[in-house]
Amino acid sequence: MSAKVIVVGGGYGGAAAAKALDPAVDVTLVEPRETFVHHVGALRAVVDPAWAERIFLPYDGLLARGTVRRDRAEEVTAGRVRLASGAVLDADFVVLATGSAYPFPAKIDVPDRAGARERLRAAHDAVARATGCCCWAPARSGWSSPARSRRRGRTRR
Repeated sequence: MSAKVIVVGGGYGGAAAAKALDPAVDVTLVEPRETFVHHVGALRAVVDPAWAERIFLPYDGLLARGTVRRDRAEEVTAGRVRLASGAVLDADFVVLATGSAYPFPAKIDVPDRAGARERLRAAHDAVARATGCCCWAPARSGWSSPARSRRRGRTRR
């Protein structure tokens, strides 16, 4: 009998863990989003609307043997995961891969693709309407603006 593993979280780490375990164990990936979101591309999708569709990757082909369960884990104990739907999943092992949180647009903050695309479109429209841009870098980065460097009699490093 194959071991039962539940992976909570379908981001980069959870998806990689589930895929790696899939050939050897009975794996269930629990993830509330309908698609994997390539968050690294989200900032580009704000300025280039044609890019937005590329950051959503369906979970359909991720696992050959295992299953993807679209739900949110509400409680995790040793060998058991209670879902928001009320279902309870039992397992021999539980992998917690719940990821990180950053404000939008660095991380998409809605679970469905249509809502996420709407948020990206609204952000793009706001950027397109902007009349200026402010770029900031911390002082310890060693970078300063060319104008500031000229005022100080220095050139850019």
